[in-house]
Amino acid sequence: MFTNLPAEKALLGLVLSGLANVKDALPLPAEEFTHPPYEALWRALCHLDKRGEGADPDALVARLKATGDVLTVGDPNILLSELTDRPELVLSKASTQARAIREAAHRRRIRDAAQRAIELATDPNIEPAKAALDSSAALAKLGAAGTEKIKTFSDTMVQTLEQMDAIRNGTYQHYIKTGIAIWDDLLGGLSRGIVTLLPAYPSVGKGAVAGRILLNLAQMGKKSILFSLEDPGYWLAKRYISDASGVPVRALMQADRTSDARDQYIADAVMGSQEWGDNMLIDDRSSLSADQIAATARQAIVQSGAEVVVIDNASEVSLDGDERHDIRNANMVRAFRDVAKGHNVAVLLLMHLKKNGNTTKEGAYIRPTSELLKNSSAFAEVSRATVALWRDENSRDEIIATILKQTEGERDIDFTMRFNASAGLVESFGGSKREQDKGYTEAPNARRDDLFPGRKAS
Repeated sequence: MFTNLPAEKALLGLVLSGLANVKDALPLPAEEFTHPPYEALWRALCHLDKRGEGADPDALVARLKATGDVLTVGDPNILLSELTDRPELVLSKASTQARAIREAAHRRRIRDAAQRAIELATDPNIEPAKAALDSSAALAKLGAAGTEKIKTFSDTMVQTLEQMDAIRNGTYQHYIKTGIAIWDDLLGGLSRGIVTLLPAYPSVGKGAVAGRILLNLAQMGKKSILFSLEDPGYWLAKRYISDASGVPVRALMQADRTSDARDQYIADAVMGSQEWGDNMLIDDRSSLSADQIAATARQAIVQSGAEVVVIDNASEVSLDGDERHDIRNANMVRAFRDVAKGHNVAVLLLMHLKKNGNTTKEGAYIRPTSELLKNSSAFAEVSRATVALWRDENSRDEIIATILKQTEGERDIDFTMRFNASAGLVESFGGSKREQDKGYTEAPNARRDDLFPGRKAS
């Protein structure tokens, strides 16, 4: 189970006999082989393949001698004869044998991770909760590991056409709609397979935007998971009740009794949420590492069907390690990118901007530019979409978004989202594109009452 010597032998025999080539088995690192002579042979074959020399026996022996691997192989001619003098090879396929080798290697890694989990569990110097999280992170990462062969351009073309057909048939969404009309109009929604950054200065409205997206997703039947690292998990429930009932958040959380009418609005809002509330998962543990977040996200994706992962926020992610801070940041964002790419889901990462030291203006009112992300180059490089938020001193009932980066659409443009300050959420409708509102119109007072049947006027 943890080794498959027949598959290793068959694959090498196929390549050495000219019945297959190295590319038919890729990706397959030499370390996946368990028999040292076979590992050495495969490493040499891969080297020759990159040089375009194929499986020429003389070149192979010369390579083994040059690397010193001939000592591991022994007499190359004897080993090559044993591998190729096998009539049954004509009934075998390189891709099948490579898949069997990868599967055995994958099982070994799972076994090793399980053994590591036992070591962590029995180490008195490690807290049980940390041992469990670290173990689950390692196992979840293995669970997401792909084993598909390297694709050709033609393969990706077929895949793209299949996705386009599925989109037209309504069975697949590449862009997951946020329910915020202006966002979806200008960005398509949240794109699968990438990390979207949502940076802003503190108190500008990251939670107002992310909260609205999460609520809309849940009510549209989309599964998501929120990592609320900074605030208690109920922060969004308060805002939803306020927004849906029309009762300000502060009034909800005070001892003074509200009116009978308001109590009924609140009850209606709560009852309405029962139809879709299970679509949103919330993890509000603090001091989680990037690997722990990635592991939990993978579990939510595989077990619950989550399609969107929201992390609030990057500065609250625990960055352990001896590397420089920028390197740890880069590793964190790459962990989230691997979740997005590996599972074809959308990841929305909230983050704080650092104030530019060259101005005395309050950060919330500074229009963000790509220059402000230079101190966070790891974030900017890994993300494929960045929507930065800010405010206008003369318009307190709007949050402005600047599209700093997207790979498929306009950049460096601004749009507004109407802001319900009493609830702490943006509205789904009522926004506009700022530069002459080109290409977008919306009634200024439109509200998304169809998503919130319990919403009443305050």
